[in-house]
Amino acid sequence: MSSSSRHTSSSRRWGYFRDALHTASQNVAHKWKFQDFAECFPQYAEEDPDNALQTFNQISAYIENTNIRDMDALLTLYKAQENIDALDLIVKDAKARKAAGTSAPDVSTPGLPAASAAGGKTYPILRAQADRLRETLDKIKAENEALTAELENNIAEGKKAQERVVGIVDKIETAYDAWASMPMEDVEQWTAQISASTRQGIQS
Repeated sequence: MSSSSRHTSSSRRWGYFRDALHTASQNVAHKWKFQDFAECFPQYAEEDPDNALQTFNQISAYIENTNIRDMDALLTLYKAQENIDALDLIVKDAKARKAAGTSAPDVSTPGLPAASAAGGKTYPILRAQADRLRETLDKIKAENEALTAELENNIAEGKKAQERVVGIVDKIETAYDAWASMPMEDVEQWTAQISASTRQGIQS
C-alpha cells in the first residue's frame, strides 16, 4: 500500500501494521488458485477459459475486499490506530530523552520519568486491546480455514460427481456401439419379437 493511502496524521508504525494486515488478507484471498477453480468447474474452464479466469479473479477480489473491509471495521472498533499512534509517540519520546540523556519528571508521580509513567498507564490498555484484536483475528482465521476446507470438500465432491457422469456416459456409449454393430436382420427380428410380445400382452 502506498503512503498516500494512509492518513496523513497517522504514525509510520500504524501504517506498517495496517499494511502487514492487508498483505495477510491478500494472501488468504489468493490461496485458492485458478487450478482449484478449474477442477471444481472443469467444463466451464475448458469451454470458456477466458471468462472462467475472469470469474475466478472476481471471486478472489470479492474475498480480498471483504476481508479487508471486515479487518478495517475491527481496527476501528478497537481504536487500533489511536492506540498504536499513542505507543509510537511514547517510544519516540523515550528514544529522544535517552539520546539527550534527560528525563522529565511526571507531574502526577514525583520522581517518576514522564515516559515511564505514560508507558505504565498506557501499556495495560494497549495490551488489552491487542489481546481482543488477536482473539478476533484468530476467529477470522478459523472461519477462513473452515471456508477453505468446505471449498476443498466441494471440489472433491464435484470431481466424484464428474467421474460418475463420465461412467454413465461410457456405459451409454458402449450400449449404443453394441446396438449399432448388430446386423440389421437381427435388429429387425428382435424388434418384431418385442412388438409381438407387446400386442399379446395388450390383448390378454
